[in-house]
Amino acid sequence: MQSSKKKSAYIRNDQSILTSLILFDDFRFRHPVRFFALPRSLFADGTWYNRSATQRAGEQRPLLVNNNFLVGTEAKTVRAKAHGHWFWDEDRRRCNATAVAALRRG
Repeated sequence: MQSSKKKSAYIRNDQSILTSLILFDDFRFRHPVRFFALPRSLFADGTWYNRSATQRAGEQRPLLVNNNFLVGTEAKTVRAKAHGHWFWDEDRRRCNATAVAALRRG
């Protein structure tokens, strides 16, 4: 009789590996790591995109906005482009450094 169990489709990624090393693996005893939460004002999550310009007014502009809290690469690409956070130049097949510099200047 064959087993009806399916193989897991889970793919380990950088976040799951780091979490495992820091919290659960014997690695943490051999190589202690200090970690702390970054300030959300400077390192915003994807919910930042859902806030209006009025809601963001007067706040410190984040250094990084994580494009999460949205499913699908296409949806994330559309959202990043809509907010001026898309820097891939498809024609040149490289990062648009001019666009990055412009965003950094504010």
